[in-house]
Amino acid sequence: MSISMNEKYILCIPRECGFNDILCQIFNAYKFALNSNRILLVDTSLSGLADSFSNYFKLITPDKRIILDFKFDDIVKLNMLTCFPKNIEGKVEYIYYQFGAFGSKKNQKWAHFNSILKIFQLVKYVFNNLELNAIIKKSKFILFFLTNRGNYYKINFSNLENHPAQLIVHHMSGGGEESIQLLSILEFKNEIKKAIQKKIEYKRFDYDAIHVRNTDYRSDFKTFFENINPAIFGRRVLLCTDDSGVINDALKILNQSEVIIINKHFPNSKKNNIPIHFQWHLSKEKIRSNNISMLAELLAMANAKRIFYPDLIDNIHKTSVSGFSLLAKNLNSRPDLVNQLMRING
Repeated sequence: MSISMNEKYILCIPRECGFNDILCQIFNAYKFALNSNRILLVDTSLSGLADSFSNYFKLITPDKRIILDFKFDDIVKLNMLTCFPKNIEGKVEYIYYQFGAFGSKKNQKWAHFNSILKIFQLVKYVFNNLELNAIIKKSKFILFFLTNRGNYYKINFSNLENHPAQLIVHHMSGGGEESIQLLSILEFKNEIKKAIQKKIEYKRFDYDAIHVRNTDYRSDFKTFFENINPAIFGRRVLLCTDDSGVINDALKILNQSEVIIINKHFPNSKKNNIPIHFQWHLSKEKIRSNNISMLAELLAMANAKRIFYPDLIDNIHKTSVSGFSLLAKNLNSRPDLVNQLMRING
């Protein structure tokens, strides 16, 4: 892509988050781009999608000021621009290095950089990074990280519409219901539509859907299954979950219903309650397969007669509903939007 010194940009890099959060963060950046006359650059490679947003979606109305396929290779051009936050001006790639050192591993939680193990992890990454090809570059990044740890580039859009920086970097997570608004300007790419259709051929039948989040967010899903069992007795039920163990319990408790699932690649270990969208260690083929399965689940829930999901308990964000459950519920009430996402062109 061509970066112009005469334009202003916002680079949106959703941070290590699930699909609903991704949509919300992109929409917030999109709205800001419109209000501040900036070009929106989107890179979802550091999010739970672990792939380019443009591999799955396209704009209904093409717009040269919305770039859905920004790539790391273009960072060099962005480093020539004035930047907010100021501490990454000329070194936007540090966001990617920080992710490479920690975000892609997800072996343990770390609210603060207070572990000797983390120091070794940082040093190992830096000295194995071929792009940091000089001791001075390696030292500068380590120093930068140690002095900026805990800084997640939180920004307040309301104070930045007239900011003079040519580039604003938006590297955050966080959900809400803005996700449905972003979907209103998108549709799936044709190859994704076809892949989704293959996975949800049963959508023409009458069925209910259940979504259970039970990894980093926990739920009392067994009690939940027992409580909804009378309501779905004898029904065909699509079960969507990020925990493979939930499937086994559902088959036992809901044994009078026809429980169906969409296959996907679960993490090998649940010892650390790793969400299924922490998938950066997987091959590109498995990541794409997982993403298509996730989108198929979303569309299938949107087509279900009813959606059920348990309240979340004991989670650090103190929320009672998974963002993905909320997105599915909102999309379920918008058949027009479902048709727009899945319309076949040509």
